Amino acid sequence: DVARFRDTAEAKGYLCNDDSMLGLCWDNSKIEMFDLRKDHLFDQSVREDSRTSSAKAIFDIVVCVPVFDVVHTHTVVAVIVLYRVRGTGKDTPGKRYKVEDDMANILYHAAAITPMALNLQRANAIFQTAVHECKEAEHDHQVAAASQLQNESSKISDFGDPEGGESKPAEPVLSAAQRRRKWWSAYVLKWKGQGANPQPGADLRFSAITTASSFLTLFIITATDFRLRSTMRYDGNSEEDEVLFAIVGSFAAVVALVFAAPVAPVSQPRSVIWGHVICCTIAVLVDYVTNESFLPILPQWFSNALVPTLGIVAMSYTGTTHPPAAACATVYIADRTGVVKNLGWLFILFPVLFDCVVIIGMGVLCNNLAPSRQYPNGWNLKPNFFS
Repeated sequence: DVARFRDTAEAKGYLCNDDSMLGLCWDNSKIEMFDLRKDHLFDQSVREDSRTSSAKAIFDIVVCVPVFDVVHTHTVVAVIVLYRVRGTGKDTPGKRYKVEDDMANILYHAAAITPMALNLQRANAIFQTAVHECKEAEHDHQVAAASQLQNESSKISDFGDPEGGESKPAEPVLSAAQRRRKWWSAYVLKWKGQGANPQPGADLRFSAITTASSFLTLFIITATDFRLRSTMRYDGNSEEDEVLFAIVGSFAAVVALVFAAPVAPVSQPRSVIWGHVICCTIAVLVDYVTNESFLPILPQWFSNALVPTLGIVAMSYTGTTHPPAAACATVYIADRTGVVKNLGWLFILFPVLFDCVVIIGMGVLCNNLAPSRQYPNGWNLKPNFFS
């Protein structure tokens, strides 16, 4: 019975227009429960389906749970099926079935990974097709090359070998001009792109959560900045005397990543924190050999390009790439008013790390309120140079 059930289930995929138990769940977009002991109550299409009869021999209860797309939350992309083996459960008349915490946790994680697994399955099918086409093209190329070598060998053998040995065809050698043309041809072809589909737009619910979360986070930062600017100065006479501030323009981009792309690698706490620490440390160090107050070896215009470049390289090497961090370092090194550079090493602690903690904290609080979101992907904060 188990083998027959497995063969029947694998013989045909469950589609949205299917008339089976799963098809009804898919079409109705809600949880469907079937008592196989009362199959006479089923629709005729469900009762006559081969999968129903094969399941009836082993199971007594079937529960179908729809899985919705992460972005388009009203679109069903898969159905999770739960079976109860005959004789393993007790039914109490009039008592409703209750989903236990462990089962609810399993369903939650299964629903979260299923859309990604489906996308991976589709991508793998495209990849396998491309591999097959490449193998066929390589085979055709090898056959053509072998045929060409055979022709060249026959031509050489017609002239004979002066030493009486077997003739060997000369390998084709490309000239320098031919190699350059080949390289440029392959290079220009890359400009066509890989043919990937553009990023789909988010639905209204996703956009609403992003809007509210972004505003609340930026409100906290701007309110802190307003309070600092109105109270904390060296002598209170000019803008240049400000001790602390909280607004750095690049952090609006950090908010956009954390709330509009919460699952992206560049949005994770590890990249946000270490990306800023690495880039801003480089900015402060380079300022010592740029600022006229210290040892001005490098010109300012040169350091403006050097700092973000070194930051990008360091983030890439440590696996903590975070684009806004390079912009934050540029804000420091390119400061001409002295308001930013007056902070020195304090700039890394405040406002940089303060803003990072606020954004990550709000990301954890707000993103996880939505059923389709989970932030962060993980809490491993160790960069590669510590591994």
